[in-house]
Amino acid sequence: MKIRSSLSIQIFGAALLILTLLTFAGGFFISIVEKQNEFTKAQQESLLLKDQLVSLLQEAVWNFAYSQAETMLVVAMRDERLSYARIWNSDGTLFSGFSRAEDGEPVSVQPNTVYADASDQVIYAELNYANTLLGMLELGFVYDSVIRNINRELLAFSLRSVFIVLAGLLILVIYVKLVIIDAIANLNNAISRIGHKDFTVRVGKEIRRQDEIGSLARNLNRMVETIQEYSAGLEGMVAERTSRLVESEKLAFLGSLTSGVAHEINTPVGVGVTAASHMQELIRNVRDQLAAGQLTRSAMDNFFEEADETANILLMNLQRASNFVTSFKKITADQSNEDLRLVNLNAYIGEILFSLRPRLKNTPHTINLNIPESISWYGYPGMLSQIVSNLLMNTLAHAYPDKQAGSIELSADVQNDDILLLYSDDGSGIGPDNMARIFQPFFTTRREQGGTGLGLYIVYNIVSKLGGSIKCESKPGEGVRFIMTLPQQTMPQHKDV
Repeated sequence: MKIRSSLSIQIFGAALLILTLLTFAGGFFISIVEKQNEFTKAQQESLLLKDQLVSLLQEAVWNFAYSQAETMLVVAMRDERLSYARIWNSDGTLFSGFSRAEDGEPVSVQPNTVYADASDQVIYAELNYANTLLGMLELGFVYDSVIRNINRELLAFSLRSVFIVLAGLLILVIYVKLVIIDAIANLNNAISRIGHKDFTVRVGKEIRRQDEIGSLARNLNRMVETIQEYSAGLEGMVAERTSRLVESEKLAFLGSLTSGVAHEINTPVGVGVTAASHMQELIRNVRDQLAAGQLTRSAMDNFFEEADETANILLMNLQRASNFVTSFKKITADQSNEDLRLVNLNAYIGEILFSLRPRLKNTPHTINLNIPESISWYGYPGMLSQIVSNLLMNTLAHAYPDKQAGSIELSADVQNDDILLLYSDDGSGIGPDNMARIFQPFFTTRREQGGTGLGLYIVYNIVSKLGGSIKCESKPGEGVRFIMTLPQQTMPQHKDV
């Protein structure tokens, strides 16, 4: 799982963003409120200072007590917010005044010196004594110290807020991980295993929770149990149906083979019937001539010559039919029985090809059998017959869609006492998309033409049942090559009852 896609990181990022925005928004609002409060407080304190100075300075100005007035102003200048203080006479002349120097100490204001007014607030107050206007008190205030105090407090507040946010986020992430993320990870792992067809998986501790995750875990367990039950039932049904279809495929092949052999036998039998009928006619003519006393030596010679020729025709066609029946009987008997016996590979595969002659004779293909006559295989001939037959039928159905003439080859060799059987054709080949699926049941590219997709599946199952292996090599347009290893079979051991 990538870090940036982790739910913990997403929650942490979202919470950090939200809390940061809330913190900054809150800090901004608080700064405005605090600044306003501090300014209000400073202004109130400035007015209070003004009132105190007015009450103290009125008598000093009345009595022209310059030193006393200056002392009061110097004491007032201890308030760092006060940038200057001036006392004006009623005629507008300067009675006394102080301003703040660069080092922050108060310095006396000279009467003829003009000072720039850079104060944030200036307050004026009249000085009256005995109902007489003595002059005016002027106070200039600068609130830099107030702003500095506010900034210090805001910085401290921001640092505390950041610490609280980070601590809260850490606690939130740990809580979310322990309570939610780990549970979701367990559920995700279980779902992943279910996706890989592991229906034995069950969610454990999450089912004890009484929240939505617990409900999800319990529902997931019930779903898996249901899937497992259905899967077991479906597997049994599929296995049973596949077995029936495989048997039906075998019977259909035998039925097709029987129909072809019957058609093949029909010709020599028909010729034999005609020959026998002709022989019967010859005998009737000779008998009639003998009864009438008209049988001559030349007639007898013609009779024997035609009878011999007819007998040869009859014998040849009956022998041909007998060979078909014998071969067909052997192949069908082998496919019906699972008896171990030793077979000569060249001769037996030749009999298989002979029995398939009704299916092959109307095709333009050439079949080459390159198997040394010295190779024998001890095994189940019926299974070998099914392997060869299904491979040939697969070639006829798929390899040459445009009905061009092709070349099919069967060869064999001995490899570590096992039989290495090679089957190849030079047809259209198999595409890479289909190569991985050719041995799967019911996979066919000719569904519309009645294909069942069981031919190569039967071959694969038979080879596997014999303890062998099969692989296919093919490229589009370059034909196909099946490489099979068929071990020599051993007689099964029967235990004494």
